[in-house]
Amino acid sequence: MDLGLSDIIELGIALLLALALIFISVSVIQGLSFRYGIAAEEAYILSNSSINSTALMKANQSYTSTLITLNSTLAVTITALRLGIDLAFIMLFSSLVILLAYTSTAIHIMSNLFKRTSKYILVAIISSIIYIMSFIFINLEYQYTFTLLTIITLASASIIIGISVQLLLYGRSSSNRYLSSIKISPNEPYSNIIKLRDALFNRFKGSISLLDKHFNSTALENLYRLLSDNGNIGSIRVITSKEMLDNRFYEDYKDIKREFENRGISFNIYIMNDRVAEEQHERFIFDSEVAYKIPPLNIINKKSEHIVRMPLRDAEERFKEVLSTSTKIENLKQ
Repeated sequence: MDLGLSDIIELGIALLLALALIFISVSVIQGLSFRYGIAAEEAYILSNSSINSTALMKANQSYTSTLITLNSTLAVTITALRLGIDLAFIMLFSSLVILLAYTSTAIHIMSNLFKRTSKYILVAIISSIIYIMSFIFINLEYQYTFTLLTIITLASASIIIGISVQLLLYGRSSSNRYLSSIKISPNEPYSNIIKLRDALFNRFKGSISLLDKHFNSTALENLYRLLSDNGNIGSIRVITSKEMLDNRFYEDYKDIKREFENRGISFNIYIMNDRVAEEQHERFIFDSEVAYKIPPLNIINKKSEHIVRMPLRDAEERFKEVLSTSTKIENLKQ
């Protein structure tokens, strides 16, 4: 999986909300600490009062009783506030963990290491739940926060949980959709076509791009066979080299292009320039989410080689670079 616009937006929202939770945690700590300081000072004043309680009892029985009640109430309040401050620090720690988890998630996704992000996302979910529970306890026990702040806090933590669950589920479905590698056995060319079609080519979606300087008429046939059952493709771009253009290639290309277009698929072939062809040895295919290094497509079902994942961004950038100096085959024939 590579970062799309929706992924960037989700990660950005999660990081901003994590920062908001840190700010809220600090605010709660400040508020409770302020109340704790006032209560402690009141208790100190009452405990160190110079009033003679015996004389006061004789003078005013009611006032003495009130003084004792205040001391007892303040003691309970101070103990409760200490617990609240401890919980607020747990909130702060949880929000810092969420921020760190999502920072690590963003770094790993941008590096095409999505499979390694599950543990970070799970940590973010657990930390968000701990944050919510601590905040609710403080809010119910001490009536500390305003309703608006309560809504903002619970909504922020809940949205983080929602984004985390979505990323977790998407990551699993994405990893199930694409394999990390496919092994080809040279002794089973027919079975290899079926394996490649079912395990890889039928799972491509949207726009497919292929760079293979040995893409010839046989490769055209293999490509058509491999994509014959895929109804989720909108366009196919292929870059090959001039040395593959034999007498048969252009006629085969026109026939296959017509059949692809009848299925609603745009199909175009580009010819790389001679200088690039000399330097280009790597072959790869990719859609909007995944890229694979492949053997030459004309012998893809016969060559003993592993088809393995590669960074999508690397494939996109190299394809764009080669395409910029390539010529569309129709223009080359004119």
